[in-house]
Amino acid sequence: MAASDVRSLNNLFNPCICCSRLSYSNTNHQQAPKELSEMRILMRKNRWAFYIRLSREDGDRAESLSVVHQKLKLSEYAKTHPELTPYSWYIDDGYTGTNYDRPAFLRLLQDIEAGHICGVLVKDLSRLGRNNVKTSHYVHEYFPGHKVRFIAIDDAVDKDFFDIDTSKDMMIDLKNMFNGFYPRDISAKVRSTFRAKQCAGQFIGAFAAYGYRKSPSNHNKLLIDEPAAAIVRRIFCEYLSGIGASQIAKRLNEEQIPCPSLYKQMHEMAYHNANVCPGNGWTYSSVRNILRNPVYTGNMVQNRSFRQVCSKKALPLPPEQWITVEATHPAIVSSELFDRVNTLLSHAPRQPQKRYVHLFAGLLHCADCGGSMVRICRNGTVRFRCGTYNRLGLRGCTSHSVCETALTNAVRNDLEAHGIPLPAESSLNRALVCSVIRQITIHEDGSADISYLN
Repeated sequence: MAASDVRSLNNLFNPCICCSRLSYSNTNHQQAPKELSEMRILMRKNRWAFYIRLSREDGDRAESLSVVHQKLKLSEYAKTHPELTPYSWYIDDGYTGTNYDRPAFLRLLQDIEAGHICGVLVKDLSRLGRNNVKTSHYVHEYFPGHKVRFIAIDDAVDKDFFDIDTSKDMMIDLKNMFNGFYPRDISAKVRSTFRAKQCAGQFIGAFAAYGYRKSPSNHNKLLIDEPAAAIVRRIFCEYLSGIGASQIAKRLNEEQIPCPSLYKQMHEMAYHNANVCPGNGWTYSSVRNILRNPVYTGNMVQNRSFRQVCSKKALPLPPEQWITVEATHPAIVSSELFDRVNTLLSHAPRQPQKRYVHLFAGLLHCADCGGSMVRICRNGTVRFRCGTYNRLGLRGCTSHSVCETALTNAVRNDLEAHGIPLPAESSLNRALVCSVIRQITIHEDGSADISYLN
C-alpha cells in the first residue's frame, strides 16, 4: 500500500484505545467514501503468508528446492518489497504436492477464512501444488474470492483480487499443467521399477503380512514371525474344523490376543489403522482376510490394487492383473489346507443383498465408545445397540440400546421443534433425515443427541 494511501486511511480512522478497533473519526464521518467498508476489511488482514513445500515423493531437487533455499529466496524478496511485512511462515516439509491434505497448508486456509491473511508468497507455482486443476482453482478463484494477493516469484505471477487483466491466466494454467506432468512421470518410473521387483518375487510393501516380518539384511524378503504365525495356523485349523470367522474373532478377543494392527504397533512399527476396533480388535473381516490371503502358502501375490497419482484411494484390481510368484518365502500353511479352507469359504452361506437402506443407517453412534449402532430384532421389537458391545461384549462397551419406535418419534419431535418442514404422512423418509442431520448420538440411558448440518 502506498504511503499516500496509508495517510488517507489514518485520516479516516482513529484507533480506539479501549478495544483496539478502528472507529470513524467524527470530523471525517460525513466524507467517508463508499469503499470504506472494503478498506476496513483489508486493514484487518494484517499479515502475509510465506508458504514453503518440499517432497522427495514428487522428485524435488534437494539443492534448489530445499526448505532452507526456499526460505532464503522468500526472505530476500521480502527485503525489496516492504509491503509484504509482517509475515508468517507455513512450511510443509515432506508432503506431496499432488494433494492438499498438508498440515501447514490447511492451517493457511483456516487463517485465510478467518481474515488474517492479505497475501500468499511462494517460490513458484509447483510449491503451491502439482495438481493442475486444484492449483488453478486456488490461484484464479479461491484467493481472489477471499481478497488475497498471490505471488509466485520464479514464475513472475503477481495476482491480486481486483486484477482485470487476465492475459497471463492461460500461461499460469499451462505451467500448472506441466507441474502436474512431473510427478506423473516420476510415478510411472517408480512403478516400472516396482513392477520389475514384483515380477522377480521381491516384496515391496511397507509392512509384511501378519505372521511374517522383513529380513533385516534384505527388506524385499519375508521371514516367518513365529508368534504371529502360530495364530495364523490356529485360524486356518479352527475354520477347517467348523468354527466360523466371527466365533474365531470372539475367541481371540477373549484370550486378549492382539489383532494384526495392534500387533504391529506393539512391535514399534509406524503403523496406524483408524478402523481398528476397541478391545483387542479381531473382527469377522480381519479373520476372513487372513483366510483369503495366498501369501501364507509361500507364494508372493502383489499388485492387487492401484492408486492414481492425485488420489489417496486405492482401487482393487481383478485377479488377472495380480502378479504371483511361487515359492518366494517360507509357507505358514500348506497349499492343501489353504485350498480346503477357501473351498469352504466359497460355499459358505451368504446373506442376500438388502436393497432397503434403513432410515438411520450411518447416522447412529455410541456416546461412550464412538462406534456405530447396529440394528437388532428381538421378539418382534427392533432396537439399536452399540456395535462394539455386540462384537466384544462388556470389554468393549456397555449394552445400552434404544427402541426404533422411540427413536423415530424423538427425531420427529426434534425436527418439528427446529421448524423443519415434515412430510404429511406419519413416517419420516431417509432423504429428509440425511439432508438435515449430521449424527445421532445414543447415550446409555437411551436418550439421543442430534447434531444438524450447517
